[in-house]
Amino acid sequence: DLADAGVLSFGMSLVQLVAAVFTAAGLVLLPYWSRASLRNPAGQTRKWITWLLIGSLLFAAGACALLQLWLRPISHLLLGSLADERVSQLRWILMGIIPYTIYLVLRDYLDAVSVFPMTTIALSTALLLELGLLQFTRLSIEAAIVGGFLALGVVTLALWGALLKLPRGRSNTGPPPPSGSSAVATELSHSDAF
Repeated sequence: DLADAGVLSFGMSLVQLVAAVFTAAGLVLLPYWSRASLRNPAGQTRKWITWLLIGSLLFAAGACALLQLWLRPISHLLLGSLADERVSQLRWILMGIIPYTIYLVLRDYLDAVSVFPMTTIALSTALLLELGLLQFTRLSIEAAIVGGFLALGVVTLALWGALLKLPRGRSNTGPPPPSGSSAVATELSHSDAF
């Protein structure tokens, strides 16, 4: 009903509140990842991203724990008595913060170094799983939402691992550039595309 929809929307807003930190960081790091993938050894870049991912997950886990701790007074303050009976639903949705963080941290790197639509694959997989859970199981909506978040995080992590196994340069290279004046023309045409 309308009340449940409002509570679910509130839960997703809390998730997005934490996600905003990583979204903003991604906008800053996107050009950096593009340069780093070309100028630095693959092992060094992998080490940087691994530490960034660990730090981000620790932050997300801490934010999730704090929100879980203060969820009842916060939801009661903002939603009134409507939220008192639905705190358990909100707790479920907040669990999606952690796998969603994996996607937010890694998506900009994947977009920067790969011409293959990896983030689209991750998002499509999560959407299909969530729709499947809603359509073919008796799981609640909030459980299906968490399942979608979990799939998003796992698939993104798997795609990152697959990308790391590729030979350096395979993920973002095309045909060898032409030589001479045609190479200059090709380079100019590529720069115009951006």
